[in-house]
Amino acid sequence: MTKWWELDPARWEREQQALEAAGITFEVDEGARSKGRLTLNLTKLWDGQPLRLVAHYPFNYPFANPMVVAPTLDLARHQTPGSKQLCMLRRNGEDWKPATDTLSSLIDQQLPRVFAGQPGQPEEDLNGKEAEPVTAFLHPQQGSFVGFPAFDISTLPDKGTFKIGLVQLNPLRGTVIEVLDQQGRVLFSSEARSRENFTKRPIVEGRWVKLAERPKVGDANDFLKLAAESDANLSRPAWKPLPNTDVRIDLLALLFADELTWKGAEGNAIVVSRSIGNKTKTVGSTDRALHRVELESRTNYFRRDPTAEGLQKGCVSLVGTGSIGSPAAKWLAQAGIGELRLFDHDVLDAGNAIRWELGRDYAGHHKVTVLHAVLSENFPYTTVVPTTLRIGDASSDDMAWLDKAYEGLVNGVTCLFDASASIGVSNYLSAFARHQGIPHVWMHASNGGWAGLVGRASGKPEDFCWMCHLYYLDDQDAEVKIPKLRSAPESAEVQPAGCLDPTFVGAQVDLSEVSLMGVRVVMDEVLVHVGAQPATQYDWNVAVVDLRDEAGRPQLPKWTPYKLPRHAKCTNH
Repeated sequence: MTKWWELDPARWEREQQALEAAGITFEVDEGARSKGRLTLNLTKLWDGQPLRLVAHYPFNYPFANPMVVAPTLDLARHQTPGSKQLCMLRRNGEDWKPATDTLSSLIDQQLPRVFAGQPGQPEEDLNGKEAEPVTAFLHPQQGSFVGFPAFDISTLPDKGTFKIGLVQLNPLRGTVIEVLDQQGRVLFSSEARSRENFTKRPIVEGRWVKLAERPKVGDANDFLKLAAESDANLSRPAWKPLPNTDVRIDLLALLFADELTWKGAEGNAIVVSRSIGNKTKTVGSTDRALHRVELESRTNYFRRDPTAEGLQKGCVSLVGTGSIGSPAAKWLAQAGIGELRLFDHDVLDAGNAIRWELGRDYAGHHKVTVLHAVLSENFPYTTVVPTTLRIGDASSDDMAWLDKAYEGLVNGVTCLFDASASIGVSNYLSAFARHQGIPHVWMHASNGGWAGLVGRASGKPEDFCWMCHLYYLDDQDAEVKIPKLRSAPESAEVQPAGCLDPTFVGAQVDLSEVSLMGVRVVMDEVLVHVGAQPATQYDWNVAVVDLRDEAGRPQLPKWTPYKLPRHAKCTNH
C-alpha cells in the first residue's frame, strides 16, 4: 500500500519545513522507513540544553497525530512508563487538527504544557486532572481477567490470603471472592460474586502482601521479585492443585495505594501467578504470568451512569421473553435493576435467533432459563429469577407451585412489565396490577415490525389503564383515538417448519426500537417509585412508533406520544 509520504509528498515537505523553521533538527530512521514506518530522531533545545525526542508517524497520517517519545526523560505525569511516550493530547488525540497541525506544532504547543503539568508546577491542576494508575500502563496476559473487590488500603494489615473462584486457567479468569488476614478473618469480599457462583468451579487460595509504596511498571518477574522483597516467604511457591488436572498454581496479589482518582490514594492490586503442570512449556518448568485486574464494586459499576444507581432498589416482573421481551431483559439487567423476575413458558428455536437476544447455541432451552444463566453471569448486581410459567394454562395440578409463581408476579414488585403480546395475558396482568396498585407498562409491535406501541398505567383503579388504551385503538371514529398501528399484510405471516402455529415476520433490528422505549419507561417508573427521582420524565401514557411509512417503506423511527384520560367506555371504571 502506498505510504502517506509517497501519496502526499507536499505534506511531507511541509512537515520538514516546519521542523526546520522551529529549530528542531531531525534525521529519518532509514531502517524504520525501509519497513514502511516513518520515524524521526529529533533534537530540540529546552532550557538551553538539547532534548532528544523520537517521533513515530502513524500509518494513516495526517488523520492521527504522531507519537512523541522522550527516551531521556523520566516524568511523574504525562509520560507513559516504560515506553517513555509523552501524553501530549487529551483523549487519544481528539484535539488534533489534520488539516493544519504538524509534528512541529504539536511539539511547540504541547511540550511546554507537559512540563508545566508536572507535580508542583503552575499548570499541574489545569492539564486535565486525569489520574494515572500504574496498572493502566501494564501489559497483562492477553484475555486474562481478575475481578478484585474494591477496598480501603488504609485499613489493611501487612499480609494475608485470598480466595479466588476460577473460571478458566489459561488465560486466567476469575473473581477474588474473599480477602482474609493471616488469622483467616474476612477483611472484605466481592459484591459481584460469592462462593455460590463457584459450586462447580474451583476456588483456590492465594497470598497477598501490602506494599509500602506504589510499584514501578514491570512484568510478572518484576512483581514476583518485589513480592519476595516485601515478604521472604513469598519467594517460595505455595502450590495449590487444580481439580481434575495435574496443574498446580501459586497466586500472589500485591496491594498498594495508587492514584485511581486525581491526586487520590486508593487501594489497587496487581495479581501474578506461577503455574506448573500440563500447561507449562517443558517438564519441570514454571510459567509466570501477569493478569489483568479490575476493581469491582457497585459504586464503580454505577460511576458510568450515576442516575441509574436507584434502580438497585427496584424489582421488575417481566412477562414474555420473546422478540421484544428478551432484549428488554438484557437492558434492564445491564442498567442495574435490583431484581428481575422473568416469566415465560416458551422454548427457544434456532430459527428464532433472527429476532431473539441470543442465538442458536441456546436452542432447545427455556427462554427464561437461558436469560437467567447469561444475565446472572454478566450483570452480577441484578438478581435474576426465572419462572417457567404459561399464564392461563390450566393443565397443571400443582396448585402450591402455581400459587407461589403467581404471587411472584406482584409481591414486592416495583413495576409489572408486559411483553407477552397476548390480549388474554395482558388483560389479566392489567387487572392484577390495578388490584395490587402496581405501576404497569406494556409494549407490543405489529406484523413485519412496521410499528410498535408502549403504554403505561399508574396502577391506581381510577386512572387510565391498559383496557382504556384498547378502546382508544378500537374506536377509530372517535375524536380522540390512537391510530391503528401500521402493519405488514396478514399474508406476510409464516409458519416455520416444525412449528405448530403461524407467526409474525420481523427482525430484532426493528423491534428493538419498541423494547428500548419500554425499558426507558420501566426505569422511569422504578426511579420514581423508590424515590430516586421526584417525578416521571415522560408526560404521556401511550406512545406509538412508526418504522415504515404509509407505503410500507422503511423510515426513521417516528414516535407520537398521547396523553390520554381514562376512556369513557372502559369497563374497568
